[in-house]
Amino acid sequence: MFLRILSCWAIGWMLFMPAAMHAQTVLQQRLVSARCQQCEVKSIIQDIAVRYDINLSYHPNFFAECPRVTVNFKDEPLKQVLEQLAACARVRVEWAENQVIIRALRQYTLSGRVLDAETGEWLIGATVKLSTGSGESTVTNEYGFFSLRVYEGRHRLVAYYVGHRPQSLTAEVQGDLFVVLRLEPDATLPEVTIQNMAAAAAGSTGHLSSGARFSTTEMRRTPMLSGETDPMRYVALQPGVLTGVDGLGGLHVRGGNADQNLFLLDDVPVYNPSHALGLLSIFPSASINHAQLWKGDFPARYGGRAASVLDIRLRDGNPYAFGGEVSAGLFAGSVMVEGPLSRKFARDKGRQGEGEKGKSSFLISARHTYLNPWLNLLNSRYQGAFFLSGDNVQYRFYDMTMKANFKPSERDHLYLSLYLGGDLFKNQLNQTFSSSAGLLNDRYALGAEWGNNIAALRWNRTFKSGVFVKNILRYSRFYYQSQQDLLSEIFSFTTGKRKLVANYAQRYQTLIEDVSAQTDWEFRPFNELEIHAGGTYAFHTFKPGALSVNFLLPGQSPLLADSLTKALFNRERVPADEFSLYADAAWAVWKGGRLEAGLHISSFEIRNRTFRLLQPRLRLSQRVLAHGQAWAGYHRMGQFLHQVGTFNLNFPFELWVPTTPRALPEEAWQVSAGIGWTPPGWALRVEGYYKYLSRVLAFVSSTTALLNAGAEDASGWEDRIIAGVGWAKGLELTAEGNFAHTNLSLSYTLSQSTRQFPDLNGGLAFPFRFDRPHVFNVSVRQRLTSWLDISALWVYASGNPITLAGVKFRHQTHEEMASPREVFVYGSINSFRLPSYHRLDISCRFHFEGRKFQHEILAGAYNAYNRANPFFMYLDGSASPETGRLTATQYILLPLMPELRYTLRF
Repeated sequence: MFLRILSCWAIGWMLFMPAAMHAQTVLQQRLVSARCQQCEVKSIIQDIAVRYDINLSYHPNFFAECPRVTVNFKDEPLKQVLEQLAACARVRVEWAENQVIIRALRQYTLSGRVLDAETGEWLIGATVKLSTGSGESTVTNEYGFFSLRVYEGRHRLVAYYVGHRPQSLTAEVQGDLFVVLRLEPDATLPEVTIQNMAAAAAGSTGHLSSGARFSTTEMRRTPMLSGETDPMRYVALQPGVLTGVDGLGGLHVRGGNADQNLFLLDDVPVYNPSHALGLLSIFPSASINHAQLWKGDFPARYGGRAASVLDIRLRDGNPYAFGGEVSAGLFAGSVMVEGPLSRKFARDKGRQGEGEKGKSSFLISARHTYLNPWLNLLNSRYQGAFFLSGDNVQYRFYDMTMKANFKPSERDHLYLSLYLGGDLFKNQLNQTFSSSAGLLNDRYALGAEWGNNIAALRWNRTFKSGVFVKNILRYSRFYYQSQQDLLSEIFSFTTGKRKLVANYAQRYQTLIEDVSAQTDWEFRPFNELEIHAGGTYAFHTFKPGALSVNFLLPGQSPLLADSLTKALFNRERVPADEFSLYADAAWAVWKGGRLEAGLHISSFEIRNRTFRLLQPRLRLSQRVLAHGQAWAGYHRMGQFLHQVGTFNLNFPFELWVPTTPRALPEEAWQVSAGIGWTPPGWALRVEGYYKYLSRVLAFVSSTTALLNAGAEDASGWEDRIIAGVGWAKGLELTAEGNFAHTNLSLSYTLSQSTRQFPDLNGGLAFPFRFDRPHVFNVSVRQRLTSWLDISALWVYASGNPITLAGVKFRHQTHEEMASPREVFVYGSINSFRLPSYHRLDISCRFHFEGRKFQHEILAGAYNAYNRANPFFMYLDGSASPETGRLTATQYILLPLMPELRYTLRF
């Protein structure tokens, strides 16, 4: 019975279908005529349907945006006429047996990733453009992800990235689709390019990003200390970013403090981003994919700091082949290895699809320094005028970075990132003083150790609808421990015996530890609107502490100092909880215009008290002229964590402390406006800003913290801080050009930064410690041959303001045996300035490629003309009281330093 029914159905279908198809064909080929001048499309279609008695179904709103047209059809096929009329609308024409149906096209999400075909690394900031339809374009995010809303049908995608050949892909979109575009590196392209990657992206998207993105390649081309490619030193050359002498003291962005910068390593906050007190950063160059800097105008997805964001991304490692890098310089050496985690995933690059190829990779790098011979040389040459002077100075640092990733599916990606690094400093000082009582000898033993531990487990997921989700578990820990021992004896000239004058020890520590979770969502409801939303929870732990032991007191001994050190390390910790939510949107509201708006809401709970911050962000941009763009913005930022210290030089011993009722959250707001122009071969930019900072904290402590390795009593820190305000304003100019084989970069910053505290300087405003009115940088790079290029960098900056005594007098007490005291009377805070800072760095880079290895030799000089730039200055109290003149002694940090580095890549 079933077979009979099936046979009858098949016979009927075969008889009916040809008839139906014939009816459709007849209807499509039916000849129609229409003539009209400047008529609406829907009216023409309706007229044809009525005059020729055609059963035509459609909605008039389909053609609402179509312009009026003039037509003159004469005996033309109906199919051709309708397709021509409907071309102005997002519709498709369907043909039934005796009916024509005009339906609206469905819209789907075309998303994917762009990667390097050789290394498998995601290409961040690559431009992806539709060469069909409306020609929409977008830029990949930090994981190479992009998303576009397209109508059903066939589309052609083209991806562009600096130094790579464009790659095109044709996709038939009948639903949400995910694709992968692999771009081949192009060795024929000139190596010199516009430095700021944001400018390159703007050439395709039409909008300059508020954040400046830098690749490792462009960092390598800039002369740097010891030949080390360092993102922190490179960022310090950007307009609006100030540092102390030779980079010491951290980054101060647009008048902000060093602790107001958010440093991220693969999305994990870093509390101490520097080695050698700021001379070098902790970020290993061989492992870095790129760095991106926001100067106070960062999107709402970033929070927790009030001045800037420096977001550094590590490379994933090559999933196709094993490779590495070995590098050795005058100060440090490093090694990096990368490759697939499993050999079976490395057999092919899988250019047509991921499949089982290139699904996992790892990258491990390590760095260690050997600075002691250089410290001894500088100490002996400059006879105590060098900053790290002493009788037995020892210093070293180390880094270790590891990253592994695995793709369980085309839409899922798992990452594990680890960092371990630290510094170790030891010094011995022997000082001898002669007096009428005898010969006094002081022996100091100083030691300090500090470092960062960082870990992150990340899961990225791309949903079918094009929604990109990033979930992270994070751990970050910074610790600092120091000790100082003093043994003071006096040799009496009269008795010939030694007498113990002082014998004490100090122990100091500061620790901050975070465990946090974060989720971020990114999606495009339509091409003109991009939305980011997410939240973070962080559990903070603080443990500040210090102790002093006087061994001359009864019951005190060195053994007791050791036991107290253990008690200090195990003392009670202070916990705190921080929550944040954000929403961020970028909307192309009008032609050539873009609105970026966001809101960051955060709260901080400690000791049953809750503090909240509301931080709106707004930026408007508009394309002007052929290659120009103008923008203006208002951004409000805040932070619950504070770093307070005596010298505000971003030394590791400065305390990290939480917000409390007596140390309220710091807040800042900034308004900025600028204009940029990116004609072919050039990138020009001018931007002005005004920033106001409230509840800025300062730590009232002794002036000996620098000399005693930070052994400063941290007990009762809330009683020793004061709050004030600050404001900063400035104008930043940059120009970058590419002329054949020459690259030129100029930047100039005119700025002013001020602080005011009710309890300092008589309540009057005074210059910020890192206020430099004028900063000018010039960088030139010339490619001489295919294997040789030379670079030069000249830096000029106004001197930092300092506080010096203006008057000295002797004070004699009424006691007969008491010695007179020398008293210094200081003037206004930061009323003097150090001499202007300037230096010239030059370097030559030789690079050769063999069949399996690449060789690079870098030779040059830091501070080539040996400018004696003072690091700090103090007044010598031994000046003659008769003349009343005080002698100022200055300490220098880095004189002329050679640069030599050899790198082997394989």
